[in-house]
Amino acid sequence: MHRSSVGHVRLRRSDRRVLERARRRTLRMTVTIVCVFALCWLPYATITMWYMIDRQSASRVSPRVQDLLFVMAVSNSCMNPLVYGSYTLDLKGLLRRLLKKTCCNSSAASDIMGKIFVLLILSVVIGTLGWLTGA
Repeated sequence: MHRSSVGHVRLRRSDRRVLERARRRTLRMTVTIVCVFALCWLPYATITMWYMIDRQSASRVSPRVQDLLFVMAVSNSCMNPLVYGSYTLDLKGLLRRLLKKTCCNSSAASDIMGKIFVLLILSVVIGTLGWLTGA
């Protein structure tokens, strides 16, 4: 920081870039939190409104689906720390460093990281489908 002769604080150019970057990250995190909130609560709010408008047709929705929508809604409280953590921790860098230590070259590490991501998504989808079908 530089002080001018009048006593005002002037930011250096690098400080402005840092502030602008922080402002963008904050905006991204806020938009992410709002989107996660909407994704968690909107399905439950929709079925609740449907139930208020037409109880007979809404009651035909599977109880498992209703339970899933409720679990999604209350899981929003668990999502916020994950969102905050994803913005403060360098999880990609941490995983990349871990894979580099265990693998010989970086292309193999990125290939393994891609496979781990696909397996994680598949396990979540299969687990959800199994839960919905009662298996």
